[in-house]
Amino acid sequence: MKKIAIRVDGGKSIGLGHVMRCMVLGKELSKNNEILFICKNDSLNYKEGVEKLIANNLKVLLIDKNKDETNEIIDIQNNIKADLLIVDSYNINEEYFNKLRPHFQFVSYIFDIDVGKINVDFIINYNVNSEKWKYNNLCPNVKNLFLGCKYALIREEFRRVNKKYNKKVKNLLITTGGVDINKNTLKIAELFRNEKVLIHVAIGQAFDENLKKDLRALSKNSNNIKIYEDFKMSQLMSKCDLAISTCGVTLYELAAVGVPTIGIVVAENQLDICKEMYRQHAIISTGTLVSKDLELFKKIVESLMNNYEQRMLMVSNQKALINKNGVCELVKDLESVL
Repeated sequence: MKKIAIRVDGGKSIGLGHVMRCMVLGKELSKNNEILFICKNDSLNYKEGVEKLIANNLKVLLIDKNKDETNEIIDIQNNIKADLLIVDSYNINEEYFNKLRPHFQFVSYIFDIDVGKINVDFIINYNVNSEKWKYNNLCPNVKNLFLGCKYALIREEFRRVNKKYNKKVKNLLITTGGVDINKNTLKIAELFRNEKVLIHVAIGQAFDENLKKDLRALSKNSNNIKIYEDFKMSQLMSKCDLAISTCGVTLYELAAVGVPTIGIVVAENQLDICKEMYRQHAIISTGTLVSKDLELFKKIVESLMNNYEQRMLMVSNQKALINKNGVCELVKDLESVL
C-alpha cells in the first residue's frame, strides 16, 4: 500500500471539473492505497470542492490561501510522507514542480493545457486531444505517459447505465457543469420554453444564488421545464434523448452513457476538446454560439432533434472513443510503476 496525495481545488471561481475527476481517481486508488486530498482553504472561491470531497468520505488537508503553496505542501509532506503527489491545477509553473520534486518519490501532473516546462515523473491526459503536445520537450524528465480516452476518468454511476433510445426526442438535458458565470443555462432553457419537448435543467453545486432563483421562477412559469438541484446525474442522462453540455468533464460522462450531445464552449481549455470530439463525430459543436446567435443555436439543436440516424451514429462514435472503465486501467498502470 502506497500513500498518495492529490492537490486540487474546485468551486465558484473555476468550477468543479478538476475536483470531480480527481475524486474518481482518488476513489479507485483508495482500494489499494491511502489517499489524502490537499485543497486551498478559501471559502469564497473553493468551498464547494472541499465539501464535495468530504461528502464522498475522502480525507482533505487544507492549505493557507495566503501562504506560499509549495511551502505549505512541503510542510504537509514532512508529516504524511506520501509516495506520490498528483497535481491537478493550472496555477503552476516550472519552479513549482522543481521545488516540490525533491520531497516526493514520484510526482504526477494531470495535463490539460501547456503550462510550460514541468519536472514530473508521470503525465496523465485522458482528453481526446492528448496526442497534440510534445511531452518530451515539455517534461524532459517524464518516465511514463498515460494518454488518451482509454484512461478516461468516468464515475462509476455512469459506467453502469443501460440506456434506451427513442426515435423522437422527448427529453432534452441542459447541463453547464458546476458553475455557470454567463447564465447559459437560463438562456438555453428560455430558448426552448413551451416547446414540445421536456427540458431537464441540471443546477450545478456552485451556481450563483440569483441564477438558481431565476431558474426556479422559469420552471414554475413554464409547462415543460424541470429543474434538478439534488439529483443523480447518471439517472438524468439515462432518461434524456439529447443533451446540451459544456465541453468539460461532463462531455466524457455523456459519451460514456451514450447521449447525443450538442457541445458549447465556456472556457479556453474546452475549445480543443470540443473541436476534436466534433472531428470524430462524437458531438455537434456550436463553440461559443450561445453568446453570439441564439436563434442559429436553436436551429442546430432542432436539426439534431429531427435526425435520429445522426444521433445514433453519434452514440456509436462515442462508445468507440471512450473507455468507460478508464480509471481502472489508469490505476492498474499507475500502480505498476510505483
